[in-house]
Amino acid sequence: MIKPECIIEVEGLYTRFGDLVVHQDVNLCIYHGEVLTLIGGSGSGKTTLLRQMLGLEQPSEGNVKIFGSSWEDPDLNLQQKKMQSRTGVLFQQGALFSALSVFDNVALPLRELHTLSEEMIRELVMIKLDMVAIGPEHANKMPAALSGGMIKRIALARALALDPELLFLDEPTSGLDPELSESFEELILALRSEMDLTIVMVTHDLDTLVALSDRIAVLADQQVVVTGTLDEVCRFQHPFITSFFKSIRHKNNQENYLEQAWKTTHMPS
Repeated sequence: MIKPECIIEVEGLYTRFGDLVVHQDVNLCIYHGEVLTLIGGSGSGKTTLLRQMLGLEQPSEGNVKIFGSSWEDPDLNLQQKKMQSRTGVLFQQGALFSALSVFDNVALPLRELHTLSEEMIRELVMIKLDMVAIGPEHANKMPAALSGGMIKRIALARALALDPELLFLDEPTSGLDPELSESFEELILALRSEMDLTIVMVTHDLDTLVALSDRIAVLADQQVVVTGTLDEVCRFQHPFITSFFKSIRHKNNQENYLEQAWKTTHMPS
């Protein structure tokens, strides 16, 4: 059996802020083509770890490799440009620039290349908007005129503007009602298949976690205490895992999820 390619490799990572230790010997491998979801309590370092994967912060010790390259490689500027062009990020609230139209928000990463004509940029922006089911009639609207669901889709179009191989999702369905959340989850799954994406996601939404995740990594006690499928994580004995699955907004569905996970694990072969 061929071992999957490790797109992101976190090795012996420590993060300290003065006397505060956030991460202690964190190790994690994210495989090509999978959706890996990070969960953890407040202060567990999920966002910090995401920022370190993106090269926005440096760990106190250890290393993060993306596509086999480290942010600490000697030719840092070249490596940053190379790796950033292969990654896309969807921030929690979309983070659209309020002074830019829908079109200009999606066009921004394309214009930063300084290699494309405006005609080509326009064509690519319209393609990306169509991919996320945003019609051309919305291209000239400003973010203030958009619904929450539209903001998420346009932010996703911007994240995909450079055809990345690796996509980071920070609370992708936060603030959306259940129907819009389900629609957005279906969109992400379709784009994942179409673009052969590897996805790293942070979410507190159990429905989104179940719908999208291939594996889950649990940050607790300053470490990744378990990494595995939903049923593997559910079977792992840890106070945070117990409280997490009890405190999600869809409490009534928790027993169904856990029951199904248990049945899958214990199904006769």
